[in-house]
Amino acid sequence: MEEEKDPIKELRLGQKIKGLRSSMRLSLKEVAEKAGLTEPVLSQIENDIVPPTIAALARIGRALKVELGYFFQKEPLGGEIEVVRRDERKIVRRQRTLGSTPLSYSYQSLAYRKTCRNMQPFLIEFDLDIQEEIPSLSHEGEEFLYLLEGELEFRTEKEGIILHEGDSLYFDSQISHAFYGRGKKKPRAIVVIFTPRD
Repeated sequence: MEEEKDPIKELRLGQKIKGLRSSMRLSLKEVAEKAGLTEPVLSQIENDIVPPTIAALARIGRALKVELGYFFQKEPLGGEIEVVRRDERKIVRRQRTLGSTPLSYSYQSLAYRKTCRNMQPFLIEFDLDIQEEIPSLSHEGEEFLYLLEGELEFRTEKEGIILHEGDSLYFDSQISHAFYGRGKKKPRAIVVIFTPRD
């Protein structure tokens, strides 16, 4: 029986972060502070113990002066057109364990080989009915979400908005926000993140 490949290990997110940080001669503490993370969390991400959220990756990328797409590339391609076939997508999932921070989604980059892009498109599947409070996230830029199926709650400090299949959402991602899957079917959405360059 063929052993199932671990897409997180294939992407080598932690190794890429650690290698880039080392090449820039930055300490764990410096990058953690710039990215708004704690040193233990960044260390766990670098050692591929805890997969990062998209927001955390965006902040780490900004701290290390690379685009979000850098972390999803195997080989840099300079073409003007990028096609990612269904079977080429890499899924990043976090396994929820007792006492860990709940994560409300798993994600797949839909254009991970395209370099120098302004938009970061993802296919996201949200977990259902998490009882714990999900920490709100924020990062520079803007986000667009189109809900393909299911029901999803978008929550900020001021309000909660329920989205249904076919609804879309556009917001400033500096607003502290969290997503909660609702209903009986795991919500799936196309999310496009724009992160401004320095």
